[in-house]
Amino acid sequence: MHMKVMVDGPEERWYKRYVMDFASWYVRRKLRKRLVLCNHEKIKELMWAAARHPMAAAFHRMLFETYLHSFLLSRQQFQVRKLDANVSPDNAPFDMDFGRLRRNEFTNLEDVVNAVDVYYKPKRKTLKSVDSLLFPNKLFRMAVSDEHTIDTTEIEEVVDHMASQQKGWKKRYFEFYFVVPSNKFRQFQRQQYTSEEPTFKAGVSVDQYALEADLPSRCFRGMESRQ
Repeated sequence: MHMKVMVDGPEERWYKRYVMDFASWYVRRKLRKRLVLCNHEKIKELMWAAARHPMAAAFHRMLFETYLHSFLLSRQQFQVRKLDANVSPDNAPFDMDFGRLRRNEFTNLEDVVNAVDVYYKPKRKTLKSVDSLLFPNKLFRMAVSDEHTIDTTEIEEVVDHMASQQKGWKKRYFEFYFVVPSNKFRQFQRQQYTSEEPTFKAGVSVDQYALEADLPSRCFRGMESRQ
């Protein structure tokens, strides 16, 4: 762990505040793998402990995102509900199973190629609105607060790139999953775009869904103000 001394804001506040952070992304991944092997519940307890300390905000956020990536790779059934502009029978939750997936980290979007059962995740937080990808037509974003605006230009770029990788692909829609904690799952609403609705070269549409993460709400305490 490192303690980062803050040098921002008025000069009289310099060097008087600090936050806790991992030494590197490599260390974060190693810790996550070790904790998963030792005891799944320890991750939840560590997240809860970090949520109670404002100075551990960055640490807590990184744990949260890392845990949810592992959660999506866990080969279990997930509760999912479609997000419509209006309440309809389509909002009823249903089960979703992504099957057995293997992780592949990428640096540039051009590195993402059509591959079966590959869970693509950026090595760095380079995309604003998308945290991971799954061919042929799934996008994921980790979400805690009620509002997570989707960058129109970015989603057009990502969707068009994925569609271009699939010659002869007959599906004409993409699925955008917001991975949310249990206490947000039922009331989470369809998210807005930064500008007008996106227009895709591939002529596809994007449907939005909420996917329930099985973490107790106390693990997310204080996260909403940090988004």
